[in-house]
This record gives sequence, C-alpha cells and structure tokens, in this order.
Amino acid sequence: MLKGINYKRKNQLLLAVIALAIVVIYNLSITKTIEKYKEYTGLKDKIKTVSVAPKAIDLLRDKIADINRFFGKSSDNSISKRAQLIDYTSEYCKSSSLSLRLISEPVYQYKDKILIETNTLILQGSFINMIKFISSTEKHQNIGKISSLSFYKEKNIRTKKEKLLLQIFIQNIINNTDEKNT
Repeated sequence: MLKGINYKRKNQLLLAVIALAIVVIYNLSITKTIEKYKEYTGLKDKIKTVSVAPKAIDLLRDKIADINRFFGKSSDNSISKRAQLIDYTSEYCKSSSLSLRLISEPVYQYKDKILIETNTLILQGSFINMIKFISSTEKHQNIGKISSLSFYKEKNIRTKKEKLLLQIFIQNIINNTDEKNT
C-alpha cells in the first residue's frame, strides 16, 4: 500500500497521522484531566476558606461586639442601661464635688428595627469637675454615648449667686427584637 509513495510523501503522511492522534488524545483524555485539575483547585480553595471560616466568624463577632460597645448597645439585658447610668453618675458625684440635680425619664425613638433611648442629666458644680465627668463618661462605654451637652448658668434669686449647670444627653441603641415592653 505504501510502496508507490515516495519518501517525502510518507513523512507528510506520518506527520498528519501524528497530528490527528494528538488531537484525538487531547480531546479524549487531556481535556478531562484539565477539567478535573480545575475542579481540584476550586475544591482546594473551598477547603482553605472553610478551614479559615471559624476564625473569620470569631473576628466578625469581636467586631460586632466592639461596634455594640461603641454605640452603647449591650448584650447584657439583666441590668438596664438606665440603672447603670444612675449608679455610675451617683458614684461619680459622691467622689467629686458635683451634685446631681435631675435625671429625667428616658425618651424613646423608634427607627426601623432599632430603639434609641435618650437619658437627660443635669449636674451642678465646678467646670473642671464637670469636664472630668464628661471625659470619664465617654470612656465608660457601658452607659451609652454622649450625644449632646450644654453648659449654662442659673442665678439663685435668694442668694444672688450664679451656679454652673451641665445638661447631658446620653443615648443607647437597642434592637427592637431585644426590647421589652417599654
């Protein structure tokens, strides 16, 4: 069969058969191998992701706790924020020369799924002690965040002396789902 074909033609035919064999082999086995390798690397990446997931979940929980502490939101519902605020303020006033003139009832505002509780305090005393109280309150994250404050003077008509007063608004953010009927 190949006797009538010259040497050059035999080489061309051999190259064509080799090329055809390479294409057939590639289509039958190498493409499947490449697909399986891609699948393997994808699964390997998923395994890495799954193995890191518990650490990532812990980090996210820590971030959520930090954010909750920053905004004055607490997961401890056994002690109310108002009671903590009253205890903290009264203890601070005892240790300094401040007097607590007023703690008004909290004001509640609902927005979407959150409840914002605003407590108002009025303190009387020296300017320096009031500044120290403000600084200490901002650092004490369990009682809420100071949203506003105002210094003003009040004149006592009987004694004709002026007293320095500080009005502070402290806010807490509470989830509506965590809220008890208030």
